[in-house]
Amino acid sequence: MTPNISLSKMRTALCLTGFLASMSLADNVTQPVYSFMTRPDLEAPILDVTLSNDQYVTPGYIFATPSYGDQPGPYIYDNSGVSEIVQPQAKARTNFSQNLVWAGFGTSGSQAVFDLKVCDYNGSPGYLCYTGGVSIGGYGRAAAIVMDNTYRIVTSIKPGLGRTGADLHEFNMQPGGKTAIISIYETIQYDLSAYGVSASVGWLLAGAFQEIDVVTGAVIFDWNGVNHVDPSESYVLPNGNGIAGDGKSPSSPWDVYHLNSIDKTPEGDYLVSFRHTNTIYKVSGTDGSIIWRLGGKKSDFSFQGLNFSSQHDARFQSANTTVTILSIFDNGDDGTTNTAPQSGALIIAANNDTHTATLVQAYYAPEGELDSASQGNFQVLPNGNVFEGFGSNPNVAEFTNAGTAVWYANLGKALQNYRWYKFNWTAAPIDTPKLWTYAQSVNSDVAFYVSWNGATEVESYMFHVSNDTNPASFTTLGPAIKSGFETMYTTTTGYTTYAFVEALAADGKSLGNSSTVETFVPSSALAAVCGTTQCAVTS
Repeated sequence: MTPNISLSKMRTALCLTGFLASMSLADNVTQPVYSFMTRPDLEAPILDVTLSNDQYVTPGYIFATPSYGDQPGPYIYDNSGVSEIVQPQAKARTNFSQNLVWAGFGTSGSQAVFDLKVCDYNGSPGYLCYTGGVSIGGYGRAAAIVMDNTYRIVTSIKPGLGRTGADLHEFNMQPGGKTAIISIYETIQYDLSAYGVSASVGWLLAGAFQEIDVVTGAVIFDWNGVNHVDPSESYVLPNGNGIAGDGKSPSSPWDVYHLNSIDKTPEGDYLVSFRHTNTIYKVSGTDGSIIWRLGGKKSDFSFQGLNFSSQHDARFQSANTTVTILSIFDNGDDGTTNTAPQSGALIIAANNDTHTATLVQAYYAPEGELDSASQGNFQVLPNGNVFEGFGSNPNVAEFTNAGTAVWYANLGKALQNYRWYKFNWTAAPIDTPKLWTYAQSVNSDVAFYVSWNGATEVESYMFHVSNDTNPASFTTLGPAIKSGFETMYTTTTGYTTYAFVEALAADGKSLGNSSTVETFVPSSALAAVCGTTQCAVTS
């Protein structure tokens, strides 16, 4: 029987991973990475799957921005052929790796990258949005970046009205892509004598946000938390945890609020999450006043079967005249104070008449309790399933709406991932396919390795070979069905000196050619460590 995937509670391969040319095992527990013959510059984190009940997993691509690894940045993975399975397997698959689709390491230089997702831009769908900048303790100085489906950066969005640069936490492009909401951490002078900072003027981070016209840069709405939320609401005093700051200098401002998400309701109001006050604020989109507080010292709602603290990713889900349904990721831990045995996403019903907040559904890791002291998110998928990232634990899961886990995966233990997402995605990279060819000797057959970083529409590859560079002399080999990020193809037709590869769509349309390469043949001195398809690789 198919699990129930309705939203009633909220709204009342055959193709396994294409094994790659080689895999780096230098640190295969804390930071396992893929390596490729065609792209030796890439060391992409492996997304290891421990559960996949394919018939219930939502088709789509997986979007991540792993940090603390050797190559942090934006990455896209596929569903390892889940959407291509004609007759779903009766039992769940376990212990395999997802295919890498796009490695964006270096796309934004050496900047930290957060919150990669598919978005609209200026009235059109099919773009990527993320924040890129410098991480400073628990916040950042960043730009909100928009990239098209060729992986070309088309614009960056910055705050107006003289405010500090955008923060890394939130870049919420609105449907249609005409305006975007960005978070801002602004350092200001403040009298903190009541909090033990009296030898000189104090400094704090005023959690602010703006909604901005993405074309003109005009500020549509500007809000600063310090004008509406007294610092006494914070549970984290100066130096109260690892990111709080002591408030004694501009280089160590007190992070009194720790703004980490902003969402907009259909009525034009905003949901604002302040982690250090344990509170979700509903902010008027008309005058910026606080309509209500959920959680914290001044909550307008009493909790029934509900508790949360140090939360992330507060999102509006639905509402009627009486009840607002919202989701959060409840960390229950800030690295210093722990209020819950495990972290996970919560669906909450806030009743505006009875002023009660009730837990509707919780989603926890399917394999053991995870305590995530930071980060984390929750996404409702179009079919009613939900996608959940566990933040400082590099784990990610998909559930039915009723809470049954259907897919579970993780990156290496040394990594973290701010938010995970799943979306449909179609991309045609501005770059071209990359080919590398190898033969053990000039009397041997040739092994072909091909990849195309970020391409989603390739079905197969054709190889064009010759012993000279005259275009008329090339003959065709193949096709080779695309298998994972990097496809290997071997022939028994003997040695050829030159080759280029042509990528083909499912309908046979040519999508692009690589440059022509010369076959690598090891010298006699190297031959002892070389086989029929490659030489030994030291990780």
